Parts: sequence; C-alpha cells; structure tokens
Amino acid sequence: YKESHEGKIFYIKYGMEDSTTFGTLAHEFQHMINYYQKNKSLLYNAQTINEETWLNEALSKYSEEVCGYSILDGDYNTTSLVKLSMVNNNYLSLTNWGPNTLHCYGQVYLFMHFLAYPGRYNSDSANITRALVTGNGSGLLGEANVEAVTGEPFRLTMAKFALSLFLNNYTSNSPTAYCINNINLKGKYNGLTLPGYTIENISNPVSLSDLPYKNSVRFFKKTAGGEGNVSFSITAGTQPATLWLFDERE
Repeated sequence: YKESHEGKIFYIKYGMEDSTTFGTLAHEFQHMINYYQKNKSLLYNAQTINEETWLNEALSKYSEEVCGYSILDGDYNTTSLVKLSMVNNNYLSLTNWGPNTLHCYGQVYLFMHFLAYPGRYNSDSANITRALVTGNGSGLLGEANVEAVTGEPFRLTMAKFALSLFLNNYTSNSPTAYCINNINLKGKYNGLTLPGYTIENISNPVSLSDLPYKNSVRFFKKTAGGEGNVSFSITAGTQPATLWLFDERE
C-alpha cells in the first residue's frame, strides 16, 4: 500500500489511552500481520497478494474482540459501527467494500464473530483466523479463502449468517445454532441501543431491484391468516437473487 512502509512498524501518538485507541492498535496489528504473511513470509509466487478489503477488515475488527475491545467489553466504537451497519443494511454488501465504507465495518465484524465462533467450523477460533491470514497456505483471497476453512460454498455460509441475523437467538452458546452468539442485536450496549435488522412485512409483490451488489441481504416476513396455503411474490430485478425460506410455524 502507498501509505505503508511495508515493514513491521507502528506510529502512535503518545498519551492516547482509551479503549478505542487500544482497539485500533489491535485492529492495525492484524493488518500488519496479514500483509507480512502474504507478501513477506509466504511469498506466493513472488507476487503481491493483498486480502480483499472486506475480509481483511473483518479480521481486524475481530482482532479487537480477541484483545478485549469488543461490544461485550464496553467498546463504544464497535457498537456504533454495528448500529450504523444495521440502519444502512438495505444498501450494503458484505463483500463489496463501499461506497460508504464506514457503514461496512459493523457487518463484517458480525460475520467474523459468527465464522470464528469455537465449534462452528473448527474447534478453535484461532485455527480459523490463522488460516484466513495465511490464505490457507495457498494464497486464497476473499470468498475462496472463507470456503477453504468452512468446507462449503460461500453462498451457504452467507445464508447461515443471514439467518443468524434474522433469528437473533443470542442466548444460545451452541456452535451449530443460527445466531450471533452472545450479542443481542436488539440489545443496549455502551449507551447505545441496537435496532436489529429490519424485517419487512410482505403485503404486496416485492422488488429487489434496489439491492446494490451481490451478497446483500434483505429480510421479509409473511404472516399467515389461517389459510391452508400462503403465497407471496418477490422479483429479483436485474441482479440474481437466492431466496431462503424459514418456516416459524411449529
């Protein structure tokens, strides 16, 4: 990167001692390790390999959690970024970084929290993050990098993550549950109340033409009125869409 010395060096203003500063240091430390592993240590075909921004930032936000600067540890910055992602969810893609990058941090953080939860895809979250940082030893990036640690198509992982956001079953500690474990997406943390992800009630045909990129997520709910069959209409627009159905009836 043009802003980098391409070395293991940090510059920080002396005397800045608060949780955001320390969390930022953990965040940038991951970026340094990620760059060094891919470009200085492993030297994949002597080419410059930089992780896709969304996954690199997801790893860095998760590094803050590992070092004790997360939502549950009282970090206001992470809480505010998660709230910002929720409010702007209809205009975000998990894997396309932008156009307003500030809106993206909260969503990628939740994804990495979901992905690295012990037992979900590996018994040890460190094994997940280590593999992603090294590109799984093969210089893999982005979606392919995630697929290598999950052993499943990325679209399936994305669907599980989306369902976890929808259900908000935060009290579960089960690694197989659909949830963002321990984080209440409608809870109050650090003086901020998270609004959760908007679930739109279907009353008329719905068009998804305003979804900006692939790996965007929208949530809809159709309430049955006692009839035997329930029908609804969703149109994908110009972008292809995958529809996952969840039946809440017992």
